[in-house]
Amino acid sequence: MAFCIIFSSIELSIAQVTSLFSEGVLDTKVSMYGVDLSPLTDEANGTTMKERMEVLKKKIPAAKAEALKTKIESNPMMGLAMVLLPPRGTIYLKKDVVLGKIYGLGYYLEHYHNLQSDEGVIYMSSLEEPLTEATASYQPSKGYEKVYSGNKMIHADQFNITKESGSVTVAGYPCQRSIYTAKNLNAEAPSSMAGMTTPIVHKLVVYTSDKVSKSINFSHPYYLPEDHGILRIDAYYDESKEPSAVYEVTAVKPQTVTDELLAVKKSKPLYAIDDVTYGMKVMTIMFGGLSSLKDDQDADDDTDAEE
Repeated sequence: MAFCIIFSSIELSIAQVTSLFSEGVLDTKVSMYGVDLSPLTDEANGTTMKERMEVLKKKIPAAKAEALKTKIESNPMMGLAMVLLPPRGTIYLKKDVVLGKIYGLGYYLEHYHNLQSDEGVIYMSSLEEPLTEATASYQPSKGYEKVYSGNKMIHADQFNITKESGSVTVAGYPCQRSIYTAKNLNAEAPSSMAGMTTPIVHKLVVYTSDKVSKSINFSHPYYLPEDHGILRIDAYYDESKEPSAVYEVTAVKPQTVTDELLAVKKSKPLYAIDDVTYGMKVMTIMFGGLSSLKDDQDADDDTDAEE
């Protein structure tokens, strides 16, 4: 999820920037090859993926739209990356309790993480078929290997990590950049979805702020061994100089977060995170997102053929 860097002396006082952000709301978005994908999850842009895609195409330069289409067609993993990286999200934070509400291509997801009660819950539903849903639970104290499996769980020993000096501002907060470069690109990491492979990470550029609680990191698409809050991740799935995808926090809003805002959706039955049935349901929901994306691409191909 290129990133928009927000400088706002009006909305963010010096006191807020110099003190730890541990309660409030954060907004996130994803861009791929410089194209902001968040309009694809906005109901104001249409009820179907095709309608939203048409709105997106009108909002971006034709050259960027064509470049993104070419990238996806040349590498099937890019289409999968569009589904796995949620274009838009909202994170509710209250000290050690966090709820991420994520709007993906064809699906909606909530991730609740509570260190105090040692409770984690992930709820997912299909936007194409709202009655298709699944919920799983886990205990944070037992680790996160089953939650962020495959290459979503970033292990420090698998990357060369360089910490850069200096500071970069993201969403009004000073951040340090860390560059994660993969040591071995030959090993394909299976995802948590029944053996599917996910895009191979060549490099990640991670922006962290010691002024933001690291509790928000559990709501990000990658789980990284960082001690401070992550506000931006540049993901490289090839050797290009431009990031394949950029995940970023676009707004940090200190405010009171009530228990109601931290309430996570749950469907029945409640599965264990490693239950095979749960994994199959998640795969079905995610494939719905892939299908909607493929249908739009097929429609474009048909239009091009007619012309």
